[in-house]
Amino acid sequence: MWKLLLFVVVIFVSPVFTQDRQKEYLTTLNGWAFIKVPVEGAMTNHNLGVTCAAERMRRVCYSPDRWGNYWTWGCIEYNPGFDSTLHAIAYNMCRSHHCTALDYTFVYRSNYRPDDSAYGNDAAAVALYGGDYHDKYALCAVVDANLHIMTCD
Repeated sequence: MWKLLLFVVVIFVSPVFTQDRQKEYLTTLNGWAFIKVPVEGAMTNHNLGVTCAAERMRRVCYSPDRWGNYWTWGCIEYNPGFDSTLHAIAYNMCRSHHCTALDYTFVYRSNYRPDDSAYGNDAAAVALYGGDYHDKYALCAVVDANLHIMTCD
């Protein structure tokens, strides 16, 4: 009986432990290095902020500067020439608004949904509601000069 129980537990639990989700450097724009960082739990604005802070990085808002919609204090500011941070990075990396490197990557967007959902996208859709997703990626940023002390093992 115990062998069967152990076998069942290993089958159902092992996928959780075999996911190899690591930080990933994406690109540098206007002095900011953008890093894709795994998040545990729901993709909410709060969880994104906690994740970036734990990595000693800054959170990234949907709008790249304080004059855009959906920017909030505590987010980085830069001027990439786009109204959306994810579009700016996608274009920089892939020369298109759709870039598979950004699949299931979320940014802070205040007042997006009542459930504190962050904003995300993937190659097939934009405007993913963070509250509907778990264990995906936050887009965090660090000043480019600090890249030499950061590791993305």
